[in-house]
Amino acid sequence: MRTKVVITLVTVIVVALALLAVKNRLGSPRPKYVVFICIDAVRPDHLGCYGYHRDTSPRLDGLAARGALFEDAVTQAPWTLPSIATVLSSTFPSQHGARRNTESQAVYSGLEHNFLETLMGAGFKTSLFTGGLTLESKIPSPDLALAAINWLRANLEHDCFAVIHHYDTHSPYIASPSCIMKFDPDYRGRFTYKFDDQEVLKQARVGRLDEVLNLSTDEIEHLGALYDCQILRADGSIGMIVDSL
Repeated sequence: MRTKVVITLVTVIVVALALLAVKNRLGSPRPKYVVFICIDAVRPDHLGCYGYHRDTSPRLDGLAARGALFEDAVTQAPWTLPSIATVLSSTFPSQHGARRNTESQAVYSGLEHNFLETLMGAGFKTSLFTGGLTLESKIPSPDLALAAINWLRANLEHDCFAVIHHYDTHSPYIASPSCIMKFDPDYRGRFTYKFDDQEVLKQARVGRLDEVLNLSTDEIEHLGALYDCQILRADGSIGMIVDSL
């Protein structure tokens, strides 16, 4: 979860500046665009810009090289809902109220005059694109990116704020054969191309996954490759968004 904050900040700064540069070509006064991109459940030690040995994040690495890379960031919660609410509101979970994934407790109570309301009050159009509200209904990053791109293009003449929340990197993991051939071509076993056992994942939340499944060293390595494939797919989708600007 620590990485989620790091990568979010890197991408927000660079993409927002890129959008403003593109809009500047239209003349002054120009619409203002701010695009906030986050990737759920990404580890810093699996990204090239933080020294990872696999080529999982070429587009993010490029953004980090041209923008600001944060090496020390602290999140206010170890899971998605309260963490993202904090980033979007600059308030603690005890203040914004989004602390549980239940109908009665997942509602953001917020504070008066948070920056989202300030943007809307200033005439900004706002939109959220998320890759999944539940683990059973994940939307692939390419589809998410295309929806966001279409919305941005449809609102070229307006001030806009968009949140794009990629979910590929959250379990379950399903990888393409071409990606597995890239990252772990010699593996043959029970998790080839995918790891999507929801019951096992639930058990692992209260214990170590390797202990729940009695994983071998090769299987642990392959699960890492499956995870890396999810990062690569999300990275490519971020590249789609940047290339469309």
